[in-house]
Amino acid sequence: MEGSKIGEAFQEISMNLLSMRTNLKAAIFDEDFGAFRHVYSERIRNTMLLFTESVHKNHEAAGASIIKLADHLKELGTVEERIRRSLYDVTSTMRSTAVIFAPLIAGITLALSEVITKILSQVAERVNRIPADMSGMPVEIGQAAFSQSISPDHFLLAIGIYIVLISAILTRFAGSVEYGGDRTQLKYDLACMLPISIAIFAVSTATSRIIFRGLV
Repeated sequence: MEGSKIGEAFQEISMNLLSMRTNLKAAIFDEDFGAFRHVYSERIRNTMLLFTESVHKNHEAAGASIIKLADHLKELGTVEERIRRSLYDVTSTMRSTAVIFAPLIAGITLALSEVITKILSQVAERVNRIPADMSGMPVEIGQAAFSQSISPDHFLLAIGIYIVLISAILTRFAGSVEYGGDRTQLKYDLACMLPISIAIFAVSTATSRIIFRGLV
C-alpha cells in the first residue's frame, strides 16, 4: 500500500498514535487531527469503525472480521458493477434528460408561449377594429380575453425553477443507482450538471426567441 492514498492514511494513523498519544479511534476519526477526517465514504468509515470496535475484544477477532468484511465488499462490488451495467441505459437516459432534453424543450416551449401571446394580442387588436354591427358576435371581445393569465416574466421564472428541480431530481435518482446515494458524489454531480442545464436552457430560450420572432 506504499504510495497509495490508503497507505498515507494508515501512515497518518501511526503518526497520530505515536505523536499525539491518543487512542486508536481518535487517531482515525477525530475531527481535528484524525487520519480519516477528509474521507467521506460511508463504507470506508464504517469498515474502520468496525475495526476499532473489534480491536477492543482481541486482535484475532479484529483481523478475522476485517478479512471477512473485505471478501464481502469485494463480492458486493462485483454485484454492484453488474447492476450498474444493466441499468446503464436507464441512468444515461435520466442524465441526458436532466442535462439536455428538459432544458432544451423548456426553452422552446417558453419561446412558443411568447409567440402565441403575441399572436393573440394581434388578433384582439384586429377584432377591436371591427365595428360592433359588422362583427356578428353576440358579445364584445376585448384584448383582455386574449391575454395570458400569467405574465411572461413569471412564466419564465416558473419554467426556470422547474428545470432546476427536474435536473436535481433526475440526477439524484441516477446517482442513487450508480453510486448508492453517496452524498459527496451527488453534490459533485449537481455542481457539474446544474450549470450545464441552466446554460442550455438560456441558450435554447434565446435562440428560439430569435427564430420564432421572424414568424410573427
